[in-house]
Amino acid sequence: RKQMDELNNLITETLETITEKTPKTEIEDSLLDLLIMAYVFGTKDVSESLEEDIKPDTDKMSDSVYKKIAGETWKERINKSSTKEEIERIFITETHRCFSDGQWDSAEGRATHKTWITQEDDRVRETHWYIENLKVKIDEYFYTLDGDRALRPYGFEFAENNIQCRCHLKYTKE
Repeated sequence: RKQMDELNNLITETLETITEKTPKTEIEDSLLDLLIMAYVFGTKDVSESLEEDIKPDTDKMSDSVYKKIAGETWKERINKSSTKEEIERIFITETHRCFSDGQWDSAEGRATHKTWITQEDDRVRETHWYIENLKVKIDEYFYTLDGDRALRPYGFEFAENNIQCRCHLKYTKE
């Protein structure tokens, strides 16, 4: 949870510096920095949980940072955005997705179980509250009330379960 809290603080601090007049190139640079940090934090989180010295896989990190969602990169979505709210949604969604990717890539072949963790606040969607603290084997799906499923955060079939998700997993060996 420590890594996620630190990441959320960095997101908040960065978003506070962005205004409607901030050039898109500065916004892109800020988000790129956060995406790389998020992936590294995800790796560090799993490294601490499993008590192993795990280093980020730079090729997988690059794939995560530049992943296309619905056919567009985060950079393309930033350039199409017209409001600060849209930019905030992209920052939160993409940064947490990279954290989740860093966790997943680091846990692969090491962890045996995973537990769904929410931010435990009033912004957690009902479908994610339903699976809060649910522990399953690493290769099993989490199933939500709305009929969706995912192996991890940002792996849902329904976009509404991925956008601005702030959940993460706790990985364990048993």
